Amino acid sequence: MAAGARLSANDEVNETLHRAIEANPQGRSAEVVGPLRRATMIEPENPVTHLIYGQALMPLGRHEEALEAFGRAAVLRPETPQVHEFRAMALFNLGRFEDSLRPLGRLLEIDPEYPRAQYHMGLALAKLGRHAEAIAAYDRAEEHARAARGRPAAPGPEHPTDGEIAFERSASEVALGRVGGAGRGPPRRSLPPRWSPP
Repeated sequence: MAAGARLSANDEVNETLHRAIEANPQGRSAEVVGPLRRATMIEPENPVTHLIYGQALMPLGRHEEALEAFGRAAVLRPETPQVHEFRAMALFNLGRFEDSLRPLGRLLEIDPEYPRAQYHMGLALAKLGRHAEAIAAYDRAEEHARAARGRPAAPGPEHPTDGEIAFERSASEVALGRVGGAGRGPPRRSLPPRWSPP
């Protein structure tokens, strides 16, 4: 999103949305939740207010409220892939792995090559113990990421890294007994898988 892009016709809401976009990656979501809630009341028909409000709630662990905000954004703008990605993220964080597959499926209907969709589909399937399906999703994620290499970077979500995909695939392979050798298992990593904002 271009800096200074107009997100609302209302000056107060527009300013609040831009402050929130800046605050979220800096870990300052708590500062903007109140003003964002007010923005959703001022402009209840603006899907961007609900989407950004939900994004601010997620790092605070307020996943039920975020799910509600993302649901409202999905009703207002169902053709936007990000609303489905974030709905899936909220459901995943609530431990509702099966439910998270529905918005991911909708996301893939809208944009079959959405950068992180297959990867997150694999995460949810692995949590459900459906490791063969998870591995297939990781393979598709890797294929999409490989195809995107060399193309100019477009604004929006990034593809998962090779390391992220390899780690999750190896965990599912271990669960299926496909990886042999004493003491072998998935490689260590320093951070858990993360959902990236649009």
